[in-house]
Amino acid sequence: LRSLLPLSQDVQNAHLRNLGRTDLYFLLRYLLKAWYADSDWVFERCREVQANPNGYLDLWAREHFKLFRLDEPVPTPDGWRAHGSLELGDSVFGPDGRTCRVVARTEVFEAPPMHRIKFDDGFEVMAGNDHLWEVERRTSKRIPMAYNTDGPKRLYRERVVITTSDVAAHDHRADNRLSVRVNEPLDLPAASLPIDPYVLGVWLGDGASSGARITSGHDDADEMQALLVATGIAVSRTTHSNSVSLRLGNGVRGNRTSSEFMNSIRSLGLYRDKAIPAAYLRASQNQRLALLQGLMDTDGSCNTRGTATFTNINDQLVDEFCELAHTLGLKPHRRQHTGFYNGDRRPFWQVSFQGYKALPPFRMERKLARCMDGARPNPRRYIISCEPVEPQPGSCIQVDRADGLYLVGRNMVTTHNSTIITYALSIQDILN
Repeated sequence: LRSLLPLSQDVQNAHLRNLGRTDLYFLLRYLLKAWYADSDWVFERCREVQANPNGYLDLWAREHFKLFRLDEPVPTPDGWRAHGSLELGDSVFGPDGRTCRVVARTEVFEAPPMHRIKFDDGFEVMAGNDHLWEVERRTSKRIPMAYNTDGPKRLYRERVVITTSDVAAHDHRADNRLSVRVNEPLDLPAASLPIDPYVLGVWLGDGASSGARITSGHDDADEMQALLVATGIAVSRTTHSNSVSLRLGNGVRGNRTSSEFMNSIRSLGLYRDKAIPAAYLRASQNQRLALLQGLMDTDGSCNTRGTATFTNINDQLVDEFCELAHTLGLKPHRRQHTGFYNGDRRPFWQVSFQGYKALPPFRMERKLARCMDGARPNPRRYIISCEPVEPQPGSCIQVDRADGLYLVGRNMVTTHNSTIITYALSIQDILN
């Protein structure tokens, strides 16, 4: 480019046009302004397309509006990030729970046309009109060659990629709703945690906020004590007329003492202030499941239909419980009620989801026995409405997944990244 500077403007333009017609990388990076993409990544994609001329090289249009508002939260391995703060190289999650890398991002669009999409679990997200969604929709297509095989002859739900505008134009009646798949559990390494996650979950549910003491009913006390001891913590027991008090740590050599347990509680900032520490929400799947089981064994229940329900009055703890459930690939529904607690009428929360034994939300036998056998088949999140809203500043990213999918929002909804490509080879054909 520097060598063109001494030449006249007409000659410079002729050289630039020729380069754009023959060099995909130059077309992307300089003429079509893909400045926000990783340079090496763009170069590799160009080489892929040149090696396979029937392929396509996606490219951002200048006003495509495949975007989210800047402050939309996005789950990452290190916690939550605002969508607009994501940069090249940052890690986010795909719908399979595995991490993927941000390889490109758009500029910020100040007033793009947007819609608010609402889902059946209460989640809402604002996205640009051209943003892409991989959805399942009703169909009655015949399955090719199905008459030669056993099994269904028709496809009743098909997976397609459509825009937000397409979603808005859809009929969202209950029997015709679009859906997106629920994510798999987040795939993260084991964390070094000061308290066993099951023990912490039990304490958060039925523990004294200022002491190493669990209160249990007579019917559950024996099993709860055995479950706690199985984690390696010592437990002493005091029986009262209407309850049993289980003290965590009894000073036995080689086990955590009560004072050590409370020192850990204080170090986590939980003394008289129950919450789920951030490190536990980004621990391994087994550690997060153990934490959920501790919470559900104490403050949870399961009805005869297999619906598991967590009940609590602590708003923050309920928020964090919902996040924990989402990290495990569950689809929790939260509802607020009003009832009596310690003699006072006050609001409380219930968070429900379907319990399956393949991902057991309980360790206590009587509760686990009511869960459904196996795993939940093809869990979906249904879209119930899509309405226009006032524009907000937004941007979009691309991730290094072949399907272009990543998770966004507090409910970790599966969405499609911006197609950095809009057929660059076709653009070159048109130029030529």
